Amino acid sequence: MESPSTAPATVPACFHHKGSGQAAVKLGGRFVYLGAFGSEEAQLRYRRVVAEWRASGGSAALQVVQVKHVIAGYWKHAEVYYRKNGKPTSELSVLKLSMRFLAQLYGDLPAAKFGPLKLKACREEMIRSGLARTTINGFVSRIRQAFRWAVETELVPAPVHQALQAVPGLKKGRTLAREPVPVRPVDGADMEAVMPHVSRQVAAMIRLQWLTGMRPSGRASTSGARCSPNRRHPASGCCGTCAAEARRPRPRSCPRRLCGTTRGMRRGVLS
Repeated sequence: MESPSTAPATVPACFHHKGSGQAAVKLGGRFVYLGAFGSEEAQLRYRRVVAEWRASGGSAALQVVQVKHVIAGYWKHAEVYYRKNGKPTSELSVLKLSMRFLAQLYGDLPAAKFGPLKLKACREEMIRSGLARTTINGFVSRIRQAFRWAVETELVPAPVHQALQAVPGLKKGRTLAREPVPVRPVDGADMEAVMPHVSRQVAAMIRLQWLTGMRPSGRASTSGARCSPNRRHPASGCCGTCAAEARRPRPRSCPRRLCGTTRGMRRGVLS
């Protein structure tokens, strides 16, 4: 039987932690995560950790956040954050791939113990899998972002994320990771072979993308206000700001007008 002098007077209730989507209870000043909210597993884990906590006199939390809890919580956050026009963006697919390496190696590790050496171990696994250097740097950056979110939601202490910042990106020529294959423009003859089969407007958009390297989504959202007549590309004659302006949308009231090259493309008159 518990001694009245050591047993806690009240037992904290189990609640739904919105940041991670899990059932949780706060014991000894720390959140203890129990699993999926409302599940039988969470209820059993709650009873066990509370019994252990009461047996210890309520002096400490007996379970800490694991890396897999950070991944699960950050994924729920990402599903809401990475959306455009009400639809998930491609970032979710990339994030899923990057978290796979972290989960496989350190899913059951207490998140507070995940440090620079373990992050570098994940990176080495990415190198062994054959990923390109730039892809690996992006994956490592996303792992750091997950722990930054975990600090923001008080899942892990701030020094965890601060320590991960000490791991630099892989530099060209100084790593065993392969270099990415440069993305080259499509051959002009292949592009022209498509033109008879598309509308005049689509043909103009294809030619503009080919000349500027603009993404399809950027060209589709580009208006006449985004091109400057004062800066022209020496080879294409285009103003050269199309791609940059596609990433920095200006208000439709902007006084800039479409450059001559792009105006011709819009009318479908360029060959």
